[in-house]
Amino acid sequence: MIIALLWQPEDKWSQQVASCFPPDIMVLRPADSAEAEELLLAVPVDLIVVQAAHFTSRFQNLVGRLNELVPEALVVGVAPTEVIERARFVPGPAPQAWVDINGREREIQEAVRQAIQSVQLARQSSSALQAGDAVTTLQSQLSRTMPLAEAGSRRTPAENAWHKLISGVAAGADIERLLDVYVDAVAELMSCSSYCLLWRRATSDKSQEGYAFKVVRSLGLHEAVVRHARLLPTDGLPTWYRRQRRIITRAEVIQQDGGRNDLAARIGREMDLFGGSLAVPIMDSGHLWGILLIGEKVTGEPHTVSEVETVFVLSMQIGIAARQIELQRELARSSKLVDKVLQTMSSGVVVLGTDHKIAIYNDYAEKVLGIAAGEVIGRDLRCLPSPLGDLAYAALEDGQSVARERITLRGEAAGTEKERILEVTTSQLVDDNGGPLGGLVVFDDITAQEQFAEQKRRAEQLELVNNIVARLAQDIRTPLASVRTFAELLPERYNQADFREFWSGTVRKEIMKLNELISQMLALVQDPAEKRERIAPHQLLEHVLDRLADMDDVGWCQTEIREAGTVPDIVAEPNATCEALLYLLQMARGENNKWMEIEVGPAEVESSGGQLCISFRAAAELEGPQLSQLLDPLYVLTQPDADLRLAVSQRILQRQGGRIEVSNEPQGVYVKVYLPVAATQAEMIAEVK
Repeated sequence: MIIALLWQPEDKWSQQVASCFPPDIMVLRPADSAEAEELLLAVPVDLIVVQAAHFTSRFQNLVGRLNELVPEALVVGVAPTEVIERARFVPGPAPQAWVDINGREREIQEAVRQAIQSVQLARQSSSALQAGDAVTTLQSQLSRTMPLAEAGSRRTPAENAWHKLISGVAAGADIERLLDVYVDAVAELMSCSSYCLLWRRATSDKSQEGYAFKVVRSLGLHEAVVRHARLLPTDGLPTWYRRQRRIITRAEVIQQDGGRNDLAARIGREMDLFGGSLAVPIMDSGHLWGILLIGEKVTGEPHTVSEVETVFVLSMQIGIAARQIELQRELARSSKLVDKVLQTMSSGVVVLGTDHKIAIYNDYAEKVLGIAAGEVIGRDLRCLPSPLGDLAYAALEDGQSVARERITLRGEAAGTEKERILEVTTSQLVDDNGGPLGGLVVFDDITAQEQFAEQKRRAEQLELVNNIVARLAQDIRTPLASVRTFAELLPERYNQADFREFWSGTVRKEIMKLNELISQMLALVQDPAEKRERIAPHQLLEHVLDRLADMDDVGWCQTEIREAGTVPDIVAEPNATCEALLYLLQMARGENNKWMEIEVGPAEVESSGGQLCISFRAAAELEGPQLSQLLDPLYVLTQPDADLRLAVSQRILQRQGGRIEVSNEPQGVYVKVYLPVAATQAEMIAEVK
């Protein structure tokens, strides 16, 4: 890690140079020159940035003073082009490197990069010169490298007190309190002159791993280091602890730093920066939470092996405690988030435990059911209104889940004088092995939607009646006008044969057309009392075909009835069902169709169990959107010369529990009529399926 100091941190030129530094360089920004000199004496600074608007003797004196304080540091001057040119010809102290502030941005960045590279080369050269007789082989055992004074095998009362203290605070949930107790106990146990605790903190620097180790507790450390210093995950000490899981001492670093071990050199500078003679990791399961750097004893004596071992073991306990606290915090955050989500949901949520007691009850449930949360949480599910409580019990005990089932709460159970309609979904909560964990009930209050739908249905019915009246008035007026005209002329021209013939042909058709229209409209809006009977489908179809053949306005059509399997009897109102089938067959025949095939058999669709299917193809060619429109009486009534027969047929069949399906196929429109089967035969069909 390279440490840079800005002599004038508030000046624009210094800030521009600092912005070119890579993120792994620690930048110190002292408040004034006095604090800057203190930092130069306390911190191993590698690079000093000074700016010079003019190359004067005062500036030369400043550079000379910096060379005296930190002769190993590289002084970088920031100045315009003319100042740099003048400095080359003026004798005396001058910066070792220059940054031309008048240059382009890329040139400034290149000058900064060269200055950083010079610092790195100077550091490597210095390490090589100091190698001498240093031991270059990496030692793996702490006892072989650390100059420790041996103590007795029995721990002191102070160490025992420290063990009891950390055992008491390890179960706490306040990390700040835990760190305070930890560093106080270490300082007392080790009798150290200084210490520095670096702790893992999240950062907003996206170019890094999202965290850095910052100073959170310190003694004897310069204030600027406390404010600005940090260790990145790629720095020396964090890298060491990713490979090793033990304490490292300054003496071991000196032995390893022989010009061949760059990691040891980086660790040495970091320990010098934070004033530590040994660095203790605070870890849990390979996760590095922090680093404690401990200075020398106030008496100058070395730390004993027993003291260092005690600090190491207890630091591991601090790591475990920190992990537990972090898990507790994460659990609390997750629980708070879940509670917030549940309380803001626009659906009622009730969660039951295996003991049948209510564990979760959100605000929406409280609002809809009219029962306060304090009255139900922790109580038996019987406090829920029926049938909501019954569905919850069935889901919890028997696993009988329902999806979007509608229930009605009345009276006190609804929380109001009026009834409430709920749409309920229930499910049983199970663990990974399929064992029950509880029950979940989710519901929505759809009372307003149902009321709106009812109002819409009534409005549609009213609109239908209005359209029927308007259509009826319009269609009745024209034939009645003809009938009235002929009725007025009848006394005068009754003896004329051609008049009587015209009367018989024209007026009769108008009256039949009027009668058919009124009959269709009445069939749409009336629900006559029907007497349903058990009928053989073959018999019903033959009766319909006989009526179709007797009609005068259509030509003869040969029809074949084909049975698909065993044909059961149906339960229907004979006359109404005959009219519906007659309408459909009239539509299917058209004008030119001379052949028709009707297929009769049990329905094959699972949802249509217990029904008979009568299917045939219509000769008419209809577009896709028109199929549904022809079943809508409101649409049909708005069309000129509209045919209500399909809509009337659907209305008649729906009253009896049947329905019509119409679909387009290459051969024409395919019509399927479903009618309910007699009870005993419906059971037989279900068993066969």
